[in-house]
Amino acid sequence: MTLHKSSHKPKKKLTKRKAAKILRDKQVRGKALTKRQRGFFGAVASGKARKA
Repeated sequence: MTLHKSSHKPKKKLTKRKAAKILRDKQVRGKALTKRQRGFFGAVASGKARKA
């Protein structure tokens, strides 16, 4: 049995500034945001997103 080393990258945090920019642009990678995504980015931008 061969064990593979984990190659997970550290998670990047979505900053308030970046979330606000995404909301202003209304798209990510050329695709429009869904209603749920707008709600999520709005919560992050306002600082009300739940912290894990």
